[in-house]
Amino acid sequence: MNAIGSFSVTLCYLCIGLTILSCILPQKRTRHILGFVIGLFILVTAGGALSSCIRDFRSSLPQIQHYDTPSYDEQAYVDTVAQMTADELVKVTDELLQNEGIVAKDIRLSLKITDEGRIFISRADIYISEMYADRLSDIERVVYENLSKEPDVYVTQQEPE
Repeated sequence: MNAIGSFSVTLCYLCIGLTILSCILPQKRTRHILGFVIGLFILVTAGGALSSCIRDFRSSLPQIQHYDTPSYDEQAYVDTVAQMTADELVKVTDELLQNEGIVAKDIRLSLKITDEGRIFISRADIYISEMYADRLSDIERVVYENLSKEPDVYVTQQEPE
């Protein structure tokens, strides 16, 4: 838009200058030569202003950038993210249970990823020894409050030492 304004201003100055020049110039012998020079000057000035206008207009248009397609397997990336998230959630769940005085033998979480990219826990399995069997409600409460998933708690027999 600035280029159109500068083009208009250039044409106005050009017309004013030509009017003054035509009043000062002699009328007879040099009129044809001076008319040619002035016409050429008008064409060059108008062409320069017009090209500036077009250049500014092109630079104001949004540029399309071509990016190379990534060379990674998207499913492998999604699987890696899900696995890393599951590992971190297992650590956090284990810490939460230990804060309650419960030591889990094993914690297994299954995660799903929706098409929108949301990760949610589809299954939570907690394995505990017989000595914590009376604390099933505490385990279920801690896991549900923090993971929003009702866990399946499995009691395993105490291994002889």
